[in-house]
Amino acid sequence: APSFPPSASLEAFEYRPILDQNQCGSCTGHGTAQAIFTSLKAAGAALPWCPSPKDIYATTRALERAGSTSGALQALDDSGTMPSDVMLAISQFGIRAMRNPSPQGFNSDVDPSNVNDEPKLDELEADAQKIVTGEYRIDETAPDAADQIRAAIAAGHAVGCGFFCDSAFQNWAAGDPPLNAVNLSDPQGGGHWVCFTSYGPDHLRICNSWGDSWAD
Repeated sequence: APSFPPSASLEAFEYRPILDQNQCGSCTGHGTAQAIFTSLKAAGAALPWCPSPKDIYATTRALERAGSTSGALQALDDSGTMPSDVMLAISQFGIRAMRNPSPQGFNSDVDPSNVNDEPKLDELEADAQKIVTGEYRIDETAPDAADQIRAAIAAGHAVGCGFFCDSAFQNWAAGDPPLNAVNLSDPQGGGHWVCFTSYGPDHLRICNSWGDSWAD
C-alpha cells in the first residue's frame, strides 16, 4: 500500500518558464520533457538544459514510420502520440537538449516552419550516451490510483497524465471555479497530456504546456 504525506510539491523543480506548445507540436513531447526535467532535478541530478519536446516527438514518429508499410513520416501536428510510444522512443534514442526559442518566440523548440524535421543520425548516436529509460505506470482504474500518484510525487517523481480536454478547460483562467464536468461531445475537444507535480488534501496540481499566462 502506498504511503505519502498529506501534501507534497515539486513545483520548485519545474522547468521555467513553462513551455508553450502553441498550436503545433505534441503535448506528449512537452509533458514528458517537463516530467523528466522535474523528476531529475528533484532527485538532485538536475539537467543543465530542458529535454527537447520536438526531438522526443520526432523520434517517436520515426519509430512509427519504421514500423509502417508505407514508410511515410506521420506529420508532427497536434494529433498527439501514445505515451507508451514516447517511452519506447526515449528508451532507444534518449533525450536531447531543447534548442533556441522558435522565431515566434515560444519557449519550446516546435514551430510550424520546421515541425517535421527529424534529428540527424550523428546527433542521435552522440546523445545515445545520455539515455534515460524506464517507466512507472499507474493503472488509472485501480482503486488506489490517486494514492499511487500521490506516493510517486512524494517520492520526487512527476507523473504524466492523459485526459480529454474540452473548451471549458482550454478557456479556464486563474480564479475561475473548479471544473466539475467534462463535455465529451465538444467538437473542439481532444486528448491532452500533462504532468502532475504537486498535491494537497483535496487537489492534484498539473504542469501544463500552454505557457505561463494560462490559468494558475
